[in-house]
Amino acid sequence: MPKRLGRRLLRHPAAQRLAKRLLVAYVRLVAGTTRWRVEGREHLEAALNEDGSAVVCFWHGRLMLFPVDWPWPDRTHVLISAHRDGQIGGSIAEGFGLHTVSGSTERGGAPALRRLVRLVRAGDIVAITPDGPRGPRGVPHPGAAALARLTRVRILPVSWSVRRRVLLRSWDRLLLPFPVNRGVYLFGEALPVSDDDALPRLKEALDGLTDRADRLCGHDPLPSKAAS
Repeated sequence: MPKRLGRRLLRHPAAQRLAKRLLVAYVRLVAGTTRWRVEGREHLEAALNEDGSAVVCFWHGRLMLFPVDWPWPDRTHVLISAHRDGQIGGSIAEGFGLHTVSGSTERGGAPALRRLVRLVRAGDIVAITPDGPRGPRGVPHPGAAALARLTRVRILPVSWSVRRRVLLRSWDRLLLPFPVNRGVYLFGEALPVSDDDALPRLKEALDGLTDRADRLCGHDPLPSKAAS
């Protein structure tokens, strides 16, 4: 099929709906045929008990299976962008029963930020990829810390990995998992937010969780953006 014709077909609403259904079906297949090892869920429970909510953060490259072991999908909202990657993440999140919020906490995203603040204050959970929607990979933007400061809740880092996988050559090195797999899903300790060290602490926590998840699955950690 010529590339131009393929692009036209993918822009058609019916083709987009079919692609989203196939994507969600694939992620469900992967999730259902993977043997998971879960660590640290008590950190999420502690944050909810103490703060009433949480701002959950995970690197953009790990968005594919973020919803798999999520315990409260009906009260969780994932921030997605209008960018294609955001729509992919939104389709997966909605396929697992999570809600989505369109927008950004950066670059004129005040309406989205206000909505997220209202959701957190109402006791819902908000999930953000702090290096999205366009990177640089592994470099958190200030939006997550700003949301945590405005709502006075802590940031909860999350990551995962699997043994059988492919890392796409995208800016975020998106992890594509295979079915019939073994994987780990890690919840980190919730981070209090201050103006001085919020972003460095968030990066350290997310990098540490992601590196540990990769090692547990038999992979070397990804090099930093500067070294890649």
